[in-house]
Amino acid sequence: MLMPDTNKLLYVDDDPLALAGISRHLRMSGFEVLTAANGLEAIEVIKKRDPSIVITDWEMPEMDGPALCKEIRALETTSFTYIIMLTAHDKIENIVDAFEYGANDFIAKPCDPRVLLARAQAGQRIIAMEAANQKQALTSRKLHAELTVSNVSLQRMACQLDLARKEAEAAAQTKSDFLTNMSHEIRTPMTAILGFADNLLDPTLSDTERRNAIYTIRRNGEFLLDIINDILDFSKIEAGRLEVENVRSSPVQLTGDVQSLLQVRAKEKGLVFEVDYDGPIPETIETDPTRFRQILINLAGNAIKFTAAGSVRIVCRYVADGADSQMQFDVIDTGIGMTEEQASRLFQPFTQADPSTTRRFGGTGLGLVISKRLVEMMGGKIEIVDTQPSKGTHFRATIPTGSLNGVQMLDNPEADSESPAIQRPILEPGTTLDCRVLLAEDGPDNQRLIQHILTKSGAEVTMVDNGQLAVEAVLASRAEGREFDIILMDMQMPVMGGYEASALLRKEGYDGPIIALTAHAMQGARKKCLNAGCDDYVTKPLDRKKLVDVITAWLRPEVASV
Repeated sequence: MLMPDTNKLLYVDDDPLALAGISRHLRMSGFEVLTAANGLEAIEVIKKRDPSIVITDWEMPEMDGPALCKEIRALETTSFTYIIMLTAHDKIENIVDAFEYGANDFIAKPCDPRVLLARAQAGQRIIAMEAANQKQALTSRKLHAELTVSNVSLQRMACQLDLARKEAEAAAQTKSDFLTNMSHEIRTPMTAILGFADNLLDPTLSDTERRNAIYTIRRNGEFLLDIINDILDFSKIEAGRLEVENVRSSPVQLTGDVQSLLQVRAKEKGLVFEVDYDGPIPETIETDPTRFRQILINLAGNAIKFTAAGSVRIVCRYVADGADSQMQFDVIDTGIGMTEEQASRLFQPFTQADPSTTRRFGGTGLGLVISKRLVEMMGGKIEIVDTQPSKGTHFRATIPTGSLNGVQMLDNPEADSESPAIQRPILEPGTTLDCRVLLAEDGPDNQRLIQHILTKSGAEVTMVDNGQLAVEAVLASRAEGREFDIILMDMQMPVMGGYEASALLRKEGYDGPIIALTAHAMQGARKKCLNAGCDDYVTKPLDRKKLVDVITAWLRPEVASV
């Protein structure tokens, strides 16, 4: 068998520009370059000129690269031909296929001509090694196999690196889209808050204008808080840190909670908002009541937001299927509706059905995504049953009921929905806080706000601005025989934070209630506060009624036990 000229190279490609450009680069490096436009032409050139190296594109007319590889390996005179497959197919399955067809090497497009040259020169060296060791054919074949395996490993690593690069680029783009969207959504309410706050400084403002400015600031502040809560929930879901629980809960009472919460919003728009029950409903199911309400509030809240006139209905039904029994909640509105194309984008993060929707109604585009993820985490699903432009939308959320052994079926769910799902301590009219409160808070604005809330409720307030002063104040009040009835402890302060101060107070024997005040609302924040020695946990921004109710609950055992 004649040895081929190791300097002779055949380049096969149906792209004239690539054929000319790469051939020129290879010739400049000392190769004698032969060319062919497809596999059939290449076979004829190989039979006549016997090149040592063949570089072939994958996709070509008449005969493609894989077929050419098989034909070359079938020719007895080409046992030393080194084949390099060049293609845009970069999946690992394609790499493996290339070697099975008979290729010795694989390069993914687009590639640098210098890389191609280096691979061709590597092929020269491999051929030379085979020639030098042809008397030891078995050893040569083993070496060639090892080199082939090495090439596969290198290509696999290259594919993995390329995939990681693409994933990083996609993540960077997602981050950019997220920041752009959030910048817009946060700046919009902030513009109103700051603008109307400036208006309040105008001494010529009428009482009506002043009240409207205050309502506008509060409304936009609540909207801003909704945005932050959506971002936190989505972040926890994406990080796999959001947990769902299964406890016995009343679906009728939970649905009644949602109706009560959203009824005011619907009434402001002149909408009919009602809950219907389609057949008997289980008295209790196994579900996460917090996430249940969140999902239904998102769906019904969206329906109200996108409905200008008509009605929004929640239809609840029980679907019996043994161990796989489910509760279905249909949310049906007469709102703006969607086209099929708009509906297809609905569950993508940071996206609303129509770009103009954000300008008209606002929102992060996260509510439905969060709801969908939550339902799936609970073992259910959300789907669009029907939607038509200007005719409304019909959503359906389905969640499993869990075991219903011994659970009563309610034939008249409407009567049961009148009682709330959760009992909260409620202050009686005229009730005041007759207590001494130590407020540990480093923010001057928050100090003034919380002191105003508490003193208006009848409390005597002592303020300190760090944890060390809080500990000193508690110890001093004990020595005077006038201990504080309750401590409100900010958890992040200079000198000494609330976590350290609470732990130190417990160590010093203080056994009164300590209520944590914190802007941290991520998973584990409450547990961290309780572990430090706090008895309860209130998140910022503060709801003044909730703050007073929590204090009352800890000062009045009969309320705390409700």
